[in-house]
Amino acid sequence: MMTCGLFVELEAARDQEASVERFLEEVLPMLRTEPESAWFALRLRRYHYGILDAFPDEAARVRHLLGPVAQELGERIPLFARPPVFHAVDILADKLPTLEALGGDRKGLLLRVTPRRGRESELEELMRSTQSIVDAEPDTTAWFALRYDNGDFGFFDAFPSRRARRKHLLGKAPRELVKHFRLLGGLPRGSLVDVQAETFAT
Repeated sequence: MMTCGLFVELEAARDQEASVERFLEEVLPMLRTEPESAWFALRLRRYHYGILDAFPDEAARVRHLLGPVAQELGERIPLFARPPVFHAVDILADKLPTLEALGGDRKGLLLRVTPRRGRESELEELMRSTQSIVDAEPDTTAWFALRYDNGDFGFFDAFPSRRARRKHLLGKAPRELVKHFRLLGGLPRGSLVDVQAETFAT
């Protein structure tokens, strides 16, 4: 089980999108040496990318931040329009990819919500309980319930295809969130994203 992670925002410099995407592929061998960590590189929209890292404990997160991937990212700063932005996240619950499914994800979903004041613990419990729903979805190959460093909550899901993502969006998990809208401080902010690369070091 993962307990903590990072979400990194990347903005490619003009005409550097292809170079950023190559970089995200090139670091995969380094990531496979980090035991029990999961890593997803995402294309959010034109010029904008994200990295979601998940770790079993704080020590693993610190090792990653001091390791070769972070060093390589620092050396590629000219590829970016601005320095990468790092957000610490807590992993509230997860569904990790199987070795058979790993590398086959092409689509993803990022959802972020702000809790209504005083309802944070109820929303956290709802998000944790969603795991039983996604565990029963064979085409949802990876899933994480997140708490961001600013107090927001969110989900990340990975899928092998648009069809699998659409099936999830029409399924029970989104309906549960709508049913408990009273726990939210506003409308959810969702993004349909592409999975550029992924790895899970067992």
